Amino acid sequence: MMTFTSETLFHEYFKEWIKLFKEGAVRTVTLEKYYHNQKEIEKLASHLTLGQIDRTVYQQLLNAYALTHEKQTVIDFHHQVKGAILDAVDEGYIQRDPTRKVIFKGKPPRPKKTKYLNQYELHNLLSDLKLTNEINWDWFILLILKTGIRFSEALAITPDDFDFSNQKLTIDKTWDYKSSIGKFQPTKNKSSKRKIQLDWQTAMQFSQLIKNFPNEQPIFVKG
Repeated sequence: MMTFTSETLFHEYFKEWIKLFKEGAVRTVTLEKYYHNQKEIEKLASHLTLGQIDRTVYQQLLNAYALTHEKQTVIDFHHQVKGAILDAVDEGYIQRDPTRKVIFKGKPPRPKKTKYLNQYELHNLLSDLKLTNEINWDWFILLILKTGIRFSEALAITPDDFDFSNQKLTIDKTWDYKSSIGKFQPTKNKSSKRKIQLDWQTAMQFSQLIKNFPNEQPIFVKG
């Protein structure tokens, strides 16, 4: 492991800090954001050392990042970088907390795209589904349409998650589809764990479709 001093380049310190404190402790998608932000710092401030960071320098870094990112992304960037900076302050590499009272700027937000189907579009999609006697991706789409669950939640559904007698579906995990080896992951947050009521037809359809599936294996992907 590197030995840090006030002369250590900030982007190198941040990279080692991520390895030490975040690898194995956060979700894969979150870890990827940390490393992406580390690359952004390397690009924007490749020669910046820990000892050079003060409130002015840190605000300049945020302002440079804000030129190409929306305000909320700048805030998210700050929240990740701040943890590493505060640890550097505790260790004495940085003299004072440079993150106090920072100002968040950013590009104007892009117009939000519609993320839902209207009733007409929903009806057309349902009528186009090829619902065969075996599980396929059309059944996957149907389950999402009927329940409103997230893509990663639907991928993680196993036969054990169905309670057919009470027509309920338990959501308590997701599937990490972005990594090369898919695996179960926790839900987005605690409130994402929930039980969803199924309509009678959907419950009966899935009870027949998955009756021979292994109880703890995902239905739509190979575990």
